[in-house]
Amino acid sequence: MKKAISLLTVFAMMMSFSCFFSSCKKDEGSGDGKSLLKYETPTETGTEPETEPETEPETETDPIISTDTEPTDSSDSLQKNSIETTSYDCPVSVIGPHEVPEYAYQEILIDDTVILDKDGLTVHVNGFQLGMGTERLLMMHLDNRTGHPISLNLRSLAIDGFSIMPMWLKNFEDGASEDFDVEFYLTLGIEIGLWDPGMIRIAFEVKYTDTEATYISDPATVYTSVYDPDKVYDIPYSAVLFEDANVRISAVDFVYYRDEPRLYLLFENLSAEESYTFRFQESLINGISASLFSYVVLKPGEKSIDTLYIRNGDLEEIGVDKIETLSGIIMYSTEDDYFNGTLCDPFTLSVS
Repeated sequence: MKKAISLLTVFAMMMSFSCFFSSCKKDEGSGDGKSLLKYETPTETGTEPETEPETEPETETDPIISTDTEPTDSSDSLQKNSIETTSYDCPVSVIGPHEVPEYAYQEILIDDTVILDKDGLTVHVNGFQLGMGTERLLMMHLDNRTGHPISLNLRSLAIDGFSIMPMWLKNFEDGASEDFDVEFYLTLGIEIGLWDPGMIRIAFEVKYTDTEATYISDPATVYTSVYDPDKVYDIPYSAVLFEDANVRISAVDFVYYRDEPRLYLLFENLSAEESYTFRFQESLINGISASLFSYVVLKPGEKSIDTLYIRNGDLEEIGVDKIETLSGIIMYSTEDDYFNGTLCDPFTLSVS
């Protein structure tokens, strides 16, 4: 009898353990990940979501397309011509109404100014000329008495406080004494109406080509005949997209040039000590993933306007006929920590 009771007890315990384990099923859908992107899935009004998994398949004559299913993978909602889009949970900015002054010719004169005088090398600025389109030319003269052949590389250039991309290099033999031009492109007229330079800040990198020795000249300031110390280009109509203690990023204008859209962004380095590099981490057009490209490097206190070119072919690839919003997240970083910079808050700019 005791043996029978013991067997019944063991059997009851086994049944209890079996019930216990069958009730402890893990919920595999409980994830806590959070994204900066907010998914917006359009739904049909008045349509109740399906609650039964076993439903009759839709016939070919049924015009209703169900859109009330949340995407399980963000890449699914970013395909070309997809009705599902993404957006950032942030305020929408707008560029204020404004008119960019049109170009009106006026003669610009520059008094002969020495901008570099070191170790037998002297460089003068003595004139200004218009080139083709937005091209501008600084007229210069050089005397090389260094005892070395040199290369003169434009290191930095700023017009009325706005940094211009330096793209100029020329070689000179020892003993050279000659006139030359430094060409640059002044797009500030198209962007903000700054057609005529008033104050020019310029510096060169000098390299002795026979010894490889180099140095960078101190920035020199040149004033033209149209310089106005009271004129300030603060661009009050711009839309500030991000600002902290170090940088400020603003949208200056959105225009169509030859039927292709362009966005002008103003980058400002507010730091007195650090140089910063700016670049996009991610971007959206009308809430659809797209590639906006900008790469700007600014020294302490510098500012620059960068043009973002948006090709119609790229818009066709993502199924966008008309741009209504531009969104993005920009990173800025120091020279010593390029890959671990500061992520700016997301922005959305309405341009429709």
